[in-house]
Amino acid sequence: MQTVASPIRPATRTSGDRRLAARAAAGDPAAQRELVGAHDARLRRMCRSILRNDHDADDAVQEAWTRAMRALPRFSGDDLGAWLSAIARNEAYRIARRRAMRPVPMDELPQVADGSSDPFTVAHGHALGAAVAAAVRELSPEYREVAARDIAGQGPAEIAEVVGLTPGATRVRAHRARRRVGEALAAAGWAA
Repeated sequence: MQTVASPIRPATRTSGDRRLAARAAAGDPAAQRELVGAHDARLRRMCRSILRNDHDADDAVQEAWTRAMRALPRFSGDDLGAWLSAIARNEAYRIARRRAMRPVPMDELPQVADGSSDPFTVAHGHALGAAVAAAVRELSPEYREVAARDIAGQGPAEIAEVVGLTPGATRVRAHRARRRVGEALAAAGWAA
């Protein structure tokens, strides 16, 4: 038995979104809640994937909704979801740029209490943490281990015991490693 496609198309999500957008733009609180309910989780996931931080993602989504509600009367496109995604994505990128431009001194980097943990797991996804991790990975092996343990919050005596140096030599290596990481960050465009 052969099936024939029906010439009558069901109402698409797009036409429903347009009606919902028109009601929300007119100030209907129920339509605004429905609009947020239909798209908020997806926008939040997208912003979280860009920013890798729940707090910043929440800020981006909140600002995106504020901007979208103001601009809703001017919406004339076919795909409301894509339009909302573009607003949220732009807001997430704006927050990421603002965060990346903020200089963070080495002594304010995230600290890990357990020296055996990877110190960069704390800063995972954070642009500066990624830049520091890349700079540390580029260090020679004798500086790399000292730098990683120094960033993790271990003291010179503790590091010296693990790497087989005197505490004085450890302090010198840590200082040189910090300087090299700082130079690498400056070369990558991070403020000193």
